[in-house]
Amino acid sequence: MQRDAADVAAYKRNGDWGETTVGDAVAGWARTRPAADAFVTVGAGDRSDRAVTRTSWAQYDERATRLARVLAGGRLARGDRVAVVLPDGAAVHITFVAAERAGLTVVGIGHRAGDAELRHLLGLTQAKALVTVAEHRGRPSSELFAELRAEGLPLAHHVVIDEQAADDPLVDGARVAPETGPTTCSSSTPRRARPACPSA
Repeated sequence: MQRDAADVAAYKRNGDWGETTVGDAVAGWARTRPAADAFVTVGAGDRSDRAVTRTSWAQYDERATRLARVLAGGRLARGDRVAVVLPDGAAVHITFVAAERAGLTVVGIGHRAGDAELRHLLGLTQAKALVTVAEHRGRPSSELFAELRAEGLPLAHHVVIDEQAADDPLVDGARVAPETGPTTCSSSTPRRARPACPSA
């Protein structure tokens, strides 16, 4: 949605809008407190034996940049919609920042969504890619992706990440490492022109 320049100026003057994206904020925390916890995830089970997984600000920033490079690696165009169907935890937040840095638009869908809800939202938004973990509601997400494509939805790519977004993702069934060298990521926010990905 294009905003009137006067409205944008007023929003900035009033402090409603700034120049800092979520990706910028994450990068800032990664610089100033890299080892501090960004996420603490407590697994299922009895209180005494629940697994605790910690993600630092440095890991959050690095994983978001790595995933952004994969997403921006020639498969998707700036502004394309990416449906994100992930459980709450580090991975969903890392993916949102990665999409911002890659210049993509996130379509957030609850990870408990049933097939009919997914079909409706994917059709409505015309998302070009689907980001999931390996299983969705007890079955391989690759099967769900194949069914959705067979039904004519415009999904072109399926990205599978782990629940911490720690490993290189599977893209269309193949393990993909991020491209090396300067990042080509940029913010999808129309009021920002400068790149949002920190170079690594």
